[in-house]
Amino acid sequence: MTREEGSKARLQRLDRKLLAPTGKFLDALQNDELAHEYLQDLLPLDETERQEIVEQVSAFKTTVETHMAKIRKSGSKGKTWDSDLKDRFVTYVDWLCEFLNHDVEPKRAIDDGTEDHSQFGKCVYLLARPLKWGQMRGSEVKFDGIIRKHVDEWRQAVQLTIEQLEAERDG
Repeated sequence: MTREEGSKARLQRLDRKLLAPTGKFLDALQNDELAHEYLQDLLPLDETERQEIVEQVSAFKTTVETHMAKIRKSGSKGKTWDSDLKDRFVTYVDWLCEFLNHDVEPKRAIDDGTEDHSQFGKCVYLLARPLKWGQMRGSEVKFDGIIRKHVDEWRQAVQLTIEQLEAERDG
C-alpha cells in the first residue's frame, strides 16, 4: 500500500533516462560527420546497416513517447493519488469473492437514488477497514465510484463475452 511514484516524477525520470539520451543518440547516428567519427574504427558499418540502427532507435523513441503520453493521460487532474490502489483493491476483492464462491457477481445496489451497498460493496468496505486506509487523512475513504466503475466494466466484459459466444454459435 505504499505510495507509487507520481506521474510527474515518472515522466521526468523517463525523459531524463530514456528519451533525452535516445534523442541525442539518434541525432548522432543521423549526422554523417559524427557517425563516421565514432563508427569508422570500431564498427565498420555500411550505410544500410546504419539506417537499420536509425530505424530501430527511432522505433524505440516512438515507443517511449507513446508510453509517456499514456502516463500524461492517466495522470490527469482530479484523480486522487490512491485511485489506482483503490481500483486494484476492488479488483482483488472481486477475485477473492469469486474464489470463495464462483457464482458471485459484483453488483451495486441503488435504492431511491441513494447508494445502498450491495454484498460486494460491503465486502470491499469490510476488507478495507483493517488497512486503516483513511487514517492518515483523518477521513473515511470512499470506494463507491471505484465499485461502480468496476461493476460497469465487469458487466461490459460479460456482455461482450455473451455476444462473442453467440456469434460463434451462430457461425
